[in-house]
Amino acid sequence: MKLKRNPTLLIVLLLAFFATAVTIVSCSGKSDPSVSHYTCPMHPEIKSDKPGTCPICHMDLIPVPKETSSSTSHEGHDHQSAAPAPAGTALTTRQIDLAGIQTEKLSLRPIIKNIVTQGRVAFNPKWWQAETELVEAIRLGDASLVAAAKSRLSLMGAGSDWISEIEKSRKPHSAFIGAGSRDHPIFEASVYSSEKGMIAKGSSASIISQEGSTIMNGTVVSVGSITDPNSRSIAVLVAGEKAISESTSINQFVQIVIHHDMGEKMAISNEALLFNGDHIMAYAKRPENHFEPVTVTLGAQGDSYSEIQSGLTANDEIVVNGHFLLDSETRLKGDVGAAHQH
Repeated sequence: MKLKRNPTLLIVLLLAFFATAVTIVSCSGKSDPSVSHYTCPMHPEIKSDKPGTCPICHMDLIPVPKETSSSTSHEGHDHQSAAPAPAGTALTTRQIDLAGIQTEKLSLRPIIKNIVTQGRVAFNPKWWQAETELVEAIRLGDASLVAAAKSRLSLMGAGSDWISEIEKSRKPHSAFIGAGSRDHPIFEASVYSSEKGMIAKGSSASIISQEGSTIMNGTVVSVGSITDPNSRSIAVLVAGEKAISESTSINQFVQIVIHHDMGEKMAISNEALLFNGDHIMAYAKRPENHFEPVTVTLGAQGDSYSEIQSGLTANDEIVVNGHFLLDSETRLKGDVGAAHQH
C-alpha cells in the first residue's frame, strides 16, 4: 500500500527545522556586551560583530574590548562631558602575543654609519714613483719640484696628512713596492665626495672579500682632497692591521667598509620608526597595554639606530615589531592624527 504525501505536513516540518536552525545560530553568535568588535590580528581592517575567521588569512578573529569612558548623564538637563579617549590603541595580552608585538627601551646606544665601497690591495708602482719624486725634490731643496710632486700625489688621491708624513720621514711608504705590499698592506678605495665629512684619518674600517668573509680590520690613513670630476669621488687609503695571506692576490678587488662612529646617543632601532609624510612617528607602550602614536625628532642617524632628540623620554618602551598593525588599527579609529609630542 502506497503512502500518500501530505504537502501541508511537509511544509510544517520544514518551517520547524529552519526555525530551530535560526535559533541555534542566533544563540551561538550572541555578542559579548564587553566586546566592541572582532578583528584579525594580521589584518586589522577586518571587523566583525561576531566571532569567526579572517577572509584573507583564515586566522581566528580576536575580540576587541570596548573602551571605557566617563558617561554622559541625560537625566534632567545635567550633562557631564565624557573624558576624551587617549590616542592610540589598547590591546589585550593575547592580542599582543598574536600580533607579535615587541618593544625596546629608549636608551644610550652607539650610532654608527657604515660607508661601503669597493677597493683593492694597492701594489701601484705609480704611487712609489710619485712619492720617490717628492723625496728627491725635498733632498734637492727645489721648491718648484716639491710643489709639483705634492700636486701629483694630491691628484692621485693622497691626503695632506699622507703627504706630510712623506715630507717628515723623507722616504716613500714601503707598502707600495716589493714585499712591503704584503707585510704592510695598503688598500685603495674611493668614496663619494658627499661622504667625505664622515671619514677622517684614524676611522676604523673592515676589509671584506668578494665572498663576504672578513679579511682583516684596518684604519684610514689618508683622505684625498681633490674630487674626481667624472666619478664625483675622492680617494681613500686604508692600512691593514696585518700581513696579507697568500690566498689574497695583489691588486685583488675587495669590499671596504668604513665605520663612521658618531658616539653614544639616546636612540632606538630604526625598525621602530614610521615615516608618515612630513613627520616621523613611533609607538610607545603606555600603562594597561595602551599603545600611543608619538611624533619624534631625529638627530644622528646610523645604520641600526637613530638618535631621538624629542618626543620620547629615557626608558620609554617603544614598539619595534608589529607597529604597522598598530598603525593600521589606529588609523581606522582616526586617532593617528592625535599623536603627542612630549
